Amino acid sequence: MQYDAITFDTQTIESNSFHFDGGFLAKLKQFKDGPVRVVVSEIVVREIFKHLVEKTRTARDGAASAHKKAIDCGLAKADTPFISQDVDIKAVARGRLDAFLKEIGAEVIRVSDVPMSELVDAYFQPSPPFSAAGKNKAEFPDAIALLSLDRWAKENSLKVLGVSGDKGWKAFAELSDWLDVREELSDALSLLQKHAEEASLVVQGLLVSIEDNSDPNLGVRFEMLLASAVSGYEVDADADSFYTAEADQVELTLIEFRFIGDEEAFEFSLIQSGPNVLAAEVSIEASVKAEATFYMSIYDSIDKDYTPAGASTADIEGELPFKILATFEREQTGGKFDITKVEIVDGPRAINFGFVEPDYDPEPEEDYRISDKPRDMFDDEVPL
Repeated sequence: MQYDAITFDTQTIESNSFHFDGGFLAKLKQFKDGPVRVVVSEIVVREIFKHLVEKTRTARDGAASAHKKAIDCGLAKADTPFISQDVDIKAVARGRLDAFLKEIGAEVIRVSDVPMSELVDAYFQPSPPFSAAGKNKAEFPDAIALLSLDRWAKENSLKVLGVSGDKGWKAFAELSDWLDVREELSDALSLLQKHAEEASLVVQGLLVSIEDNSDPNLGVRFEMLLASAVSGYEVDADADSFYTAEADQVELTLIEFRFIGDEEAFEFSLIQSGPNVLAAEVSIEASVKAEATFYMSIYDSIDKDYTPAGASTADIEGELPFKILATFEREQTGGKFDITKVEIVDGPRAINFGFVEPDYDPEPEEDYRISDKPRDMFDDEVPL
């Protein structure tokens, strides 16, 4: 089906971690000044801003807390704050959101023209996005957003593809002649690609060149970018223990990888198909080494607190499934494509390291010892 515009809800921005400069959200930039328009309801913009302010404030407070701990440990100085507490959180959030909307060429659909009678009728019938069961007050923002988008699409005779995992959005779209909804942004981006068949053949050929190493430079570059993406991927650490065991972070190291599928048809979805830029969501299986340090403690029922019981570093090797967003670019039409970016867009949320227990005989990296210099060599020595 031919679509004239794409839109999204707040949930889509949240599920993509407000990552405006990378991942699928950044791929919305391909539609700027193109035939497919990007439209966003005024309600959605306001909700995104509200959530972005909260996220920015949390980041600032977390950075301030980390800086204080660094000062306590002697890693930072109190007179050189990492982040000023006087920073204007709303201004920072507004700047990021305004820049993103400008970069993707978004048109903000105002809600002032939505007839109040339509909104009231939808609430009392009820009709989507209002549900027949439960309290419907929380659904008013979605209802206003959807009615404004549907009205805009009808007045302009444009078919709009929406992105939302919300059931209300899906139910509304089923009754609309102008709005369709997909749950994932990657699926929507794939549907909007022109010349998709030709571009998919090119991507398949590039993946084959990487897989069989027929283009060594492309393969080396891809593996280097993938290794970097894997090492920066955040995943939780789980473990079984007689103690309460917690790990701060997991370090991942890429050993090897393979694309899912075969050289006839690897598993991928086309995300962007410009003349000099191709992007695809590709399924891979990676062999990785995971390492984490677990800090163990025992609950003291008398003091009602946890007592440290030691630490242990554990490592494990295994196969992990990932979905990556691979971007290929070339300088001019007819030239050779090169891999320019590899991002992990989906993967496991946790890794289980099996059974762990404290290491009771560690080999210290450095032992703190009292100086063995003669006592009279200490200038500040106090006589006994």
